[in-house]
Amino acid sequence: MLYAALMQSPVHGGKLKRCDFDAIKNMPGVRGVAIVDPDEPRKPVKTLFTSGENAPQSAVAVVADHYWQARKALEALPVEWDDRSGAQWKTIEQIYGAALATLEHAGRR
Repeated sequence: MLYAALMQSPVHGGKLKRCDFDAIKNMPGVRGVAIVDPDEPRKPVKTLFTSGENAPQSAVAVVADHYWQARKALEALPVEWDDRSGAQWKTIEQIYGAALATLEHAGRR
């Protein structure tokens, strides 16, 4: 059995820019890295949520013999994210404002 530790983009809608697997490939138990990129699926996968707010998020997972090895390797993995438009809200007030605006717009349909 193998285990994985997963890290998603720190902001909604962000995308993985790069990760350096070479930095962790020789750590104990590490078997590989899996990249989740909803914009470039490798093969068709049926999901309930394929667009909108419930779409899969960009992520990277380290696979290892044991969970703790996967987690420690993930913490050591150099990762760079492209925040895209998800970083536009920096305060809770901005988030609430955007949510209220969306609800008001949805109510006008």
